[in-house]
This record gives sequence, C-alpha cells and structure tokens, in this order.
Amino acid sequence: MEEVQKVTYEGKELILVGTNHALPTSPILVKQVIEEELPDTVCVELDEKRYENKIKEKNWEDTDIIQLIKEKKVVLFLVQLFYGALQKKLAKKNHSSKAGLDMSAAIESCEKIHAHLELVDRDIQVTFKKMWRSLSFLEKVKLPFMALEGIDEENLTKENLGEFSQSDLVDTAFLSLKESLPGPFEELVSNRDSYLSMKIKNAPGKKIVAVVGQAHVKGIMEKLTQDFDLTKMDELPKKKWTSKLLSWLFPLMIVGLIAFSFLSGAENGFNQLSVWLLSNSALAALFTALSLGHPLTILVAFLTAPIGTLSPVLAVGFFTAISEAWVRKPRVKDFQNMQEDIFHVKTFMKNRALKILLIFFTSSLGGALGNLIGSLQIIRHLF
Repeated sequence: MEEVQKVTYEGKELILVGTNHALPTSPILVKQVIEEELPDTVCVELDEKRYENKIKEKNWEDTDIIQLIKEKKVVLFLVQLFYGALQKKLAKKNHSSKAGLDMSAAIESCEKIHAHLELVDRDIQVTFKKMWRSLSFLEKVKLPFMALEGIDEENLTKENLGEFSQSDLVDTAFLSLKESLPGPFEELVSNRDSYLSMKIKNAPGKKIVAVVGQAHVKGIMEKLTQDFDLTKMDELPKKKWTSKLLSWLFPLMIVGLIAFSFLSGAENGFNQLSVWLLSNSALAALFTALSLGHPLTILVAFLTAPIGTLSPVLAVGFFTAISEAWVRKPRVKDFQNMQEDIFHVKTFMKNRALKILLIFFTSSLGGALGNLIGSLQIIRHLF
C-alpha cells in the first residue's frame, strides 16, 4: 500500500503509516497494520499535552479564557483553535465523525496488543511559537487569510479532495505556502520531519510502527540517516533584542515628545497631551464599539488605552478582554461551538468566547493607530 512504507534502520524494522487526520479510512488502515504486524512499539504523532487531551477527551468548554489572557497565550490559543477548526471542517467534508481518529485507533490497537506506546511529536506549543516568531509583522497579518485561501469551500470539492487526502490538514494548508511563507512550512513540516525521524528511530524495540501524517513520511525516510539535537529543537528562540528595544523605545519616545512640548509653554504641553490622549483613547474605544463590545468594555478601552501605550507589558486588549469576559461571561455552548462559529461572521459575533478574543485584538489595534496618529500630530505641531 502506498500509505505504508517499510524500511530497515540499524537492525530495526520501521513501518511508517501515512495517514490523514480527517479521512475515515485512516483509522481502519492504522488498526489493520498494527494488529497484523504486532510491533514492539507504536509511535504516534502526538506530544504529551495532545495525548493527555485525547485520553481525557478534554473539550473546548474546559478553556479558562481569563487565564489565557493573563498568561498572554491568546495568539497561541487562536492558532490552535484555527487549525483544529480547519481539521474538523475537512473531516466533516470527508464524512468522518471527527478529526484525529487515526491517532485514537493507533492508541487503542497499541493497548490491545500490549505494545509500548511512544509519543514522537514536538510540543505543539513550541512548534506554533517557533512558527509565529519566524514571521514578519505583515506575514502574521496575512497568515490566516493565505491558509484559508488554500482550503476554502471551493477547494474542498470532490474533484480535488484527493489532494488533501495526502496529508493532515495543518500540513496541507502550508504545502502551497512553501514559497510565500517559508517560515511556517519549515516549522510545521520540515523541522518536524527531523524531530519525528529522531524519535522514531530511537524508539525501543526491533519492530516499530509509526503513525504519522502522510506529508511527513517522505521527509522522515530521507532524514533517518541524519542526527538532530532534540534538546535544541525543543528550545524556543529568544526574542530579538530589537523587538525588546522597540517595546521600550516607542513609549519613551511618546513621553519625550510630550515633555518637549511643555518646554514651549504649559498651555502648549497640555494641548499636545490632550491631542495624544484623545486620539489614543477614542480609536481604542471606537474599534471596541465596532466589535460590538459591551458599553462598559468600550469605556474601559477609552480609559486604559494610554496605559497600554506606555506599558511595554500591558496592552489595552488585556483590560478590554477581561472586562468583556466579566460582563458577558462565555457560556458552555460558546466554547463547544467555537470551531464551527469561527468561519462565519454572524456566528462569530454571537459567540461570546470568540468575541472576547476579537475585542482583545481590535481594541489593541485601535489604540495603536490612535497612538500613531496622536504622535504624528505632536510632531507636526512641534516641528
């Protein structure tokens, strides 16, 4: 079978089973191969956290959205939600009950034959963080739109659905972006091939079955003879000193401009300060209102926008998201429907959990634009 590749490595028989996390036929293939081959070890493309979630069947309603905001994991959560939603979308198109049944089948069959289970994927949070940091600001803005374009409803037709059956959805979304967005492709596909190959070939036992996304099979086989430093691959790259400098430089520049305006007179100084405060606060509040935030949240945006501007740690979105979560507490059904609601504007805006995340970004964007406009106004009057 094309989906199953066998190779011998240093006395071990490695059997790679390439699957699609959204196809209903993949779990059947996985079960068949494992129970026929009776391996010593079954490797699955999961990390500890995803394995635990799968075993415990952790649901989206367990999400503590306030904690996400406080720990600054909103972007990471959205990325995971976005790709989980895409997988679910493709699974539905393929008439599968849910995505990821191939990994569940591997775990169940492993237990049935009493084989050793080995988790061979890198922590998904590390992968997504590395991917995110590999992007420029403009690429971060374009990323979700480009990924969606590759797998929109028109693409998910019977004529070309076969293209998507060659990989799990996350990889498929980025195969077409290899040239335009090399960073995400490198982290989601190529670097994971290296990581998976090391974990699989070092797994215990003489006969090993590895269940991985079809897009990884070729890369794993090509890299089996190479060695990689897994410790280094697990490490997050440090933030560039330039980004740290900019986070402090801009607030200091604002303070400097306002202080300089006071040198030409207290009245002028207060006028420039008022212009900056009004621009910053007004646009943060306006963007929050356009996102249909609660009136109290709009007021919070207006009052806290200057704090978010001058603090390299806190953004106005931190305050508005917590405010919105407090006055409009997300319901269980909001979390349960997140993966469906994220694709449609109408349902997105009705979903309280998604709206909190939206307000986090829009209020921060409004504050940033207001800050820029206010700063330019000060410069124009000073010079």
